[in-house]
Amino acid sequence: VGFIGLLDRINKYSQKENLSQRQKDFYDSCKITLNAIIKFINRLAKETEKINTENSIALYNIAKGKPTNIYEAMQLIILYFFLHENVQGTRVRTLGRLDVHLYPFYKKDIENGTYTKSEIKEMIKFFFNKIWCAKVPFDLPLCHGGIDENGNDITNELTYLLVETYNELNIH
Repeated sequence: VGFIGLLDRINKYSQKENLSQRQKDFYDSCKITLNAIIKFINRLAKETEKINTENSIALYNIAKGKPTNIYEAMQLIILYFFLHENVQGTRVRTLGRLDVHLYPFYKKDIENGTYTKSEIKEMIKFFFNKIWCAKVPFDLPLCHGGIDENGNDITNELTYLLVETYNELNIH
């Protein structure tokens, strides 16, 4: 739903009757935080315009809505990671199932010709290096493949591309 969508949902929930003061305070804090994140991303996008137009456009898109392609989706994950690590001061426990979360974007971008597999592989290299450069003092796990809650194999083409790309990098 993106940050604006979350803000809309929180505004809707905060309008409910019979909320306790604690609940109202919680919703107010969520609004303040989301507005600050949106403002931060827009400021980052403005500064990025000078050096990387594609990244700047992706940041503006993320600030106003949900990701529309794999580049924006990976950028959102990076933003989330750095906001938690450096602003919130809390540890991101895992990057999750990147192959599952990013696959719909990957599939659509390949089918539409938005990006080639080679271009996506370069984005993945940048993504992994960006996380690695953060020098987090712990191993940051992620999961690839496996089965879903119904026992279906969820391994996909992106699963293999992520593992292949990671193995080509000299990072841990």
